[in-house]
Amino acid sequence: MSGDRGGRGQERVQGIAGLDACAARGHQTNGHSCPRAAHDWNRATPCTLSCPLPPSPAPVPRPESERAPGTIAPLRVSELDYHLPARLIATSPAEPRESARLLVVDRASRTIAHRRIGDLPQLLRSDDTLVFNTTTVLAARLIARRSSGRCFEGLALGPVARMLAHGSGLGEEAAMGAERAGAHSADPRWRVLFRGSSRLHVGERIELVAADGTTHGDCVELSSRDGEAWLVEFVGGDGTRDARAILDRSGRVPLPPYIRRARAESGVPSNAQVSADDEPAIASAASAQADDPRDRRWYQTVFADPSQAGSVAAPTAGLHFTPELLRSLAARGVGRIDVTLHVGMGTFKPVASETLEDHPMHAEWFEVGAAAQQALLARKAAGTRVIAVGTTSARALESLPDVSSGSSLEAFGDAAPHQPIFGETRLLIAPGHRWQHVDGLLTNFHLPRSTLLALVAGLIDLPWLKEIYREAIEREYRFYSYGDAMLVL
Repeated sequence: MSGDRGGRGQERVQGIAGLDACAARGHQTNGHSCPRAAHDWNRATPCTLSCPLPPSPAPVPRPESERAPGTIAPLRVSELDYHLPARLIATSPAEPRESARLLVVDRASRTIAHRRIGDLPQLLRSDDTLVFNTTTVLAARLIARRSSGRCFEGLALGPVARMLAHGSGLGEEAAMGAERAGAHSADPRWRVLFRGSSRLHVGERIELVAADGTTHGDCVELSSRDGEAWLVEFVGGDGTRDARAILDRSGRVPLPPYIRRARAESGVPSNAQVSADDEPAIASAASAQADDPRDRRWYQTVFADPSQAGSVAAPTAGLHFTPELLRSLAARGVGRIDVTLHVGMGTFKPVASETLEDHPMHAEWFEVGAAAQQALLARKAAGTRVIAVGTTSARALESLPDVSSGSSLEAFGDAAPHQPIFGETRLLIAPGHRWQHVDGLLTNFHLPRSTLLALVAGLIDLPWLKEIYREAIEREYRFYSYGDAMLVL
């Protein structure tokens, strides 16, 4: 089915471990049949996930009518376009967080209401469940300076070891080289994108400049090219090679470019950096002068799990929550499920194709633990609402096997909830998507012509969604990562 018009939406997960016993879907790995194929249900493809299933009989393709949801309707990207006045791009979050405005969408009555985030305990039912993405944002944005004084802006995408362990993220040549060298969990290298890096060369060490303009002797050592990126080793000024510690010290918050640009254009004071004379490569980019030391706190959720560090962008709907609001929701009886999805660089990429189905959806690593699976099954069995906090939580949930019917619930079996599900998902959610696990969504207002806006349009018919956005603009809601939110019920 890889050539049909709905195939892009079926790129759910490159294999899913354990939760669905329908091993007859043609996804083979090491003597196992994994429950989900990548994008072609009738073709054997390598598994990129941990698979606890025992060996199974030869796969038998499912008929079209039984294939998992994920097909999207034809959609021209221009239909996702709208005009936003620049003044409505939020350059900082609401303070206090609960004071952010909340546009509530009731799909059953086709009405909207204007509330505040702090009203969530009153807006939700006592048996509702919120699903949070507990990923931690890395200080992944880099300014690296050569000995000549020329600087390059970079983005640390993640460790090679994790990419090898989960089966993708590296170019084929780099992955094969790492395998030949026996590089797995001990591989210290990271994959980094540098802007304007054509003159860099293998073996070169480039000094890192911290957000306040200081240097700590930290640097990156270029190991090899990997497509458009570099494989590098982080070397600390103290001689250590602890990449995460070096990023914490010399990295910068990976704010979306539109926030940095809006700050620069609006004259928002920014943190001092090295002089323009020292940064000829980026001095002309006003966005490079828009760091704020408070972003370290602002651009991280209060429930971020330090052991789940791996995102280069925040799950922004989660930024609205405070410990006090979480306690109020718990006291109300609202349940909570935690999942992880590491937000990748693809979140910054605009859709360049004319039709959404032709967009090459980026891969993002996710994990849903056994306890989360059990809680999700219990909520589905009880018929209560599961509300995703953010598009990343929604994408993680919708990448799971289908448990919406009784037979599918039985397919989980006794062993499945004892195993985590993890791997990479390329699921594109858009109009036409049949939702399996998500009954509602808390989300920010998204960029035009984006896959995130398409995801919301998968819950709300697109013409109505455009009307809602027009009203939000007329009422001067604040947009994007640091902006206000909407609750879709």
